[in-house]
Amino acid sequence: MPNHVDLEESKYRHLLSTNAEPRDLDIQEVQSIVEQKKSCLARLAAQIKETQATLDSLIELQELEQRSLSRFNTILSPIRRPPLEILLEIFLFTRDWMGRPTVPGHSGYGIVGPGPGRSPLVITHVCSEWRRVALSAPVLWATIHFRLEKRGAMRIQDPARDKLLQMWLGRAGKVHPLDFTLIAGTQRDNRTGVTLSWMQPYAHRIKRLSLQGAFSAFPTSPFDVLEELNLSEFVFRDDAQNHRVEPSAPFLRYFTFEGTVNNLPTCLAWRGLTHLKLTSSLADDTSGFLKILSQCVALVEFDATPYNILDFIESEDLDPVIPDNERIIMPHLETLSLNREGIWLLPYLTLPALTKLHISYEFWPKFTFNTFQSRSSFTLKLLSLRALEPGRDAPMDAAVFLGLIDKQSGLTEIRTFGALLVTRMLISSLKSCTHHGVPDLVPHLEYLEMEKAFPHHSHSSLSEMSTDSEILDMLAFRQPSKRPVILETTHRLGVRSFASREVPNVPRKNTGVPLPLSAQIRSIHIYF
Repeated sequence: MPNHVDLEESKYRHLLSTNAEPRDLDIQEVQSIVEQKKSCLARLAAQIKETQATLDSLIELQELEQRSLSRFNTILSPIRRPPLEILLEIFLFTRDWMGRPTVPGHSGYGIVGPGPGRSPLVITHVCSEWRRVALSAPVLWATIHFRLEKRGAMRIQDPARDKLLQMWLGRAGKVHPLDFTLIAGTQRDNRTGVTLSWMQPYAHRIKRLSLQGAFSAFPTSPFDVLEELNLSEFVFRDDAQNHRVEPSAPFLRYFTFEGTVNNLPTCLAWRGLTHLKLTSSLADDTSGFLKILSQCVALVEFDATPYNILDFIESEDLDPVIPDNERIIMPHLETLSLNREGIWLLPYLTLPALTKLHISYEFWPKFTFNTFQSRSSFTLKLLSLRALEPGRDAPMDAAVFLGLIDKQSGLTEIRTFGALLVTRMLISSLKSCTHHGVPDLVPHLEYLEMEKAFPHHSHSSLSEMSTDSEILDMLAFRQPSKRPVILETTHRLGVRSFASREVPNVPRKNTGVPLPLSAQIRSIHIYF
């Protein structure tokens, strides 16, 4: 049905659709229509203005209601009434939380307000409800870090009489497992040793125990649930040391010890340990040390840092003949870490399950290691080599290193610190592939890190060092998928990073320029 506008325009269609000259009568009628149209538009504009004002008012009211709704919704938010177990998990998480440290020139996340740390005392000062929850949750107080210090001429206080410690133990309840860290000051301040007999009522609940300093008189009750024991700078002082009574710990699995071998607890169930870290002064008691190791048949990780060994000889290699009855077989050991003075252990060890090996050395024990490797027949996944004082002694010869990894085709990660130079011989050997495109050496290698990979002295010239181009070519040859290989940009000064990445339309960077001296390049990272 035609509207009013259509009817008006249909009457004057012959004038609207052509340039014909209007008659005088038409002009009068059209002028009347124009005035009517202007009047109509004015009325519409007024209505629109009024409607717009109403709309703006409604929108403003809507926004006010929305903000009010959001505020009321916060009252109903689940975070206002979290279940007790969720709130406790949050409290427990804050004990281990640390802000990212702020590095000069880089933005970081600092801690707003007091850092939570291990103590739940901060939580108890937030609000009365949090305080009520914290005080009613023994799990929050079950981690106890206590330092006994000498104050002036006074002796180190007796833990059994310390009100703060007793208050803490009271809040920890009577059931929840305990995590104890007790620091007894320096040995000079603690000549008699802090007695541990006060632990008697709690021994059956201690799951993790860390002791630092000089102690005496272990509790006689067994440590029924103890899984981890850490003894640092540990000294046991007892006039009747040869007849001391120590409790048993049948479920101990993790043991860390720093001290002399004669201070090792006699109560340990060595056969049950799965993780062992020993930093010990052996003096002339290597036989006692070996006897202990022979009992550790369940070890999965072993970190040995013996020192003050009288029969330790600094030589390039030492491969003594060890009788079969003195061999130590650890069938489950997967991770071994040895320092320089711990290399003498290699002739004694047989480790068929070894997958991760970390060795620090001054002279690489080529023959000792080869014999150890042949005897154990392990398949390494990770190899970490650290040459001590690499500026004084030449790094490992490339041929020796290549011979080492040639027998370990399963390696996926290699890390060296001053132990290896990035020579052309090394890179070209890694580049070599079979006619099927499979790398001849370490075909599964995913990451190679070389710290201090450049010569410090004249024993190896810069001309023998590999270039960016040669490293990139090596990576390209080892890539069956022919992914782009790039020299990555890094903001870390002195770091060179090479990688193969799924980056479309990125040309390979091929500089052909020798890498700078070690004064400029500290480390090289190659991602295969």
